[in-house]
Amino acid sequence: MPAGAWPERADFSGARYLEVAWGDREFYMDPDAGLGLALKAAVVSSGSVLHVVGLAEPPARYFAGREVVEVVLSRPGVEALVRFVDAAHARGEAARASRLGPGLYGESAFYPATGRYSLGNTCNTWIAAALRAAGCPITPAWAATAGAVLRQVRGLGRGAL
Repeated sequence: MPAGAWPERADFSGARYLEVAWGDREFYMDPDAGLGLALKAAVVSSGSVLHVVGLAEPPARYFAGREVVEVVLSRPGVEALVRFVDAAHARGEAARASRLGPGLYGESAFYPATGRYSLGNTCNTWIAAALRAAGCPITPAWAATAGAVLRQVRGLGRGAL
C-alpha cells in the first residue's frame, strides 16, 4: 500500500489483509436490521458507512466454507483501489475519519462514508465500482446482487473454498 495513503488503515496495523464494505449507515450499523430498515435504506438513506475489518490470516482461511475469489491486481491497480477506498471516507476538514463504533465481527470498525445508498447504488455496485477503479473489467450496473458480483469476479481470479 502506498505510504501515506488511506490514513484509517493505521487503525488496523496488525492486519495483513483488510476487508472493506460500504452500505447504508442505519441499516449496516444495526445488528438486528430487518426488512423495514432495508426498505428505508433503499428509498431514504440516512447516509453511508464503511465497514473495515482487519484480518491476520488469508481471507480464504478466515471465511472458510464460503466462496472466496482471489483477484490479482497490478501495482497501479492496487494503488487505484486504495485511492477509491480512501476517497470513500467522509472526513470533512479532518485528516482522518473518526470511528463511528465497533464493527460487526473481528477487529473491525465503522467509518462515515461518502455517497448515498439507494436501489441503484448498493453495497454490491460499490464493490463493483471499486474493482472497476482497480482496472478489473467489471460492470457495476450488472452488480445488483452479491451473486451478480461473484459471477463477474469468478472470471477474473482464482477461486478458493
